[in-house]
Amino acid sequence: MKYIAVEKALSEKIGRLSAGAKLPTFKELYTELDISQSTLDRALRSLEEKGAITKRRGSGIFVAQNGNGKSRTFNIGVLVSDITNRFCALLVRGIEAGLSARGYRMLLCNGANELQKEIGIISSMREKIDALIVFPTTSNALNPEYASSLMELERKTKIPFVFVNMAVGGLGGNFVGFDEYGAITDVTASLIQKVPDRRVIYLGQAGSIIGAQRFLGFEDALLKLKVPVEKVGIHYFSNKFRNSFAQVMAEVRNTPSIIIAANPDLLLDLINIVRRKNMRIPDDIIVAGVVEEDYRNYLDAPVVALVKPSTEIGGKAARMALDILSGAKETNSCRLKLAVRIPDEVRKFLAASASAK
Repeated sequence: MKYIAVEKALSEKIGRLSAGAKLPTFKELYTELDISQSTLDRALRSLEEKGAITKRRGSGIFVAQNGNGKSRTFNIGVLVSDITNRFCALLVRGIEAGLSARGYRMLLCNGANELQKEIGIISSMREKIDALIVFPTTSNALNPEYASSLMELERKTKIPFVFVNMAVGGLGGNFVGFDEYGAITDVTASLIQKVPDRRVIYLGQAGSIIGAQRFLGFEDALLKLKVPVEKVGIHYFSNKFRNSFAQVMAEVRNTPSIIIAANPDLLLDLINIVRRKNMRIPDDIIVAGVVEEDYRNYLDAPVVALVKPSTEIGGKAARMALDILSGAKETNSCRLKLAVRIPDEVRKFLAASASAK
């Protein structure tokens, strides 16, 4: 049928234009293509139904945001590093709520540490989604081939990417995450100033982009307050850290300490060991740690909690993806602060320590 050939010709023209670009007028198109108005009208209706163009009364015909000719699916792909992870579960909850509020659905997939495997997962999703929200693994985020592969995929498919928690170099500014540095800096400095007689110990995970940001915050707090090296203990653990706390506990057994646990799993292991050693929080040890926003469901110790607003981050990622699809020329990447929650037991202890000086 003739209108199908016209539709194909128009699709090729659209593919050479950027999203939001204005097409020639209806009259200019049927004159240029040497076709009847009814044939052109039918081809344009088909393209509009497929989401390739948008007609605006009184303004003209425009390339839609996903103007590569692919039908709008009203699905947003979500790729997370580990679906079973507590942070990922909260993140996905926020994304799902943000999408459903605007009539979109979520297509959820688990990522992979192997570069080609993750790229394959993303490629398999491309015909089913309008945009992709990605929480990459550390190994992929640090791999230049990952960025170049996604850039090529974005160029071919016109599917926009939004990154969560870890930005990927070279892929623009569509990013939402946490102010990991600021939270650790503020809490470390505050506790050292309130109980300067205590040793300060840092527990973190090695080989992590996020872990590096948290440690830098800790280090800068020490430099700012000119804390002597002999009063500082730093311990980096790999993923197999659960049997590695003996050295830490040997350090604090005879020295009242402040311990900063820069990871929820590290924090939980630390609390369990402290209890087995019959040490009291906060009297013997003041413990501060990064926690998920549902921490009250799993944490029953008086810990200074640095709370990650994971659901909020998910909602912001969803809104960013949908704003891009609606034609927003700029998006506001952001890093949200971690809220600090100090339990009453710790407040009273710190107040008593201050009055005793």
